Amino acid sequence: MTKRVISVRLSRERLDQLDGVCRKLGMNRSQVIDSALRLIPEIMSGKAELHYDPERFKRPGQAE
Repeated sequence: MTKRVISVRLSRERLDQLDGVCRKLGMNRSQVIDSALRLIPEIMSGKAELHYDPERFKRPGQAE
């Protein structure tokens, strides 16, 4: 699969939110954005529901 670079402008608030999600999921910014973009069509189609269980993503020794 060929990958391309895109540029996204985010406010400081959105960037802070993105970084918080990255920490919780143990992913980098690109991975989190890619994952979110993969979920959107599934959720909008009604084929999937979005549920988040923070305990599921905790790594051993990770604080809240």
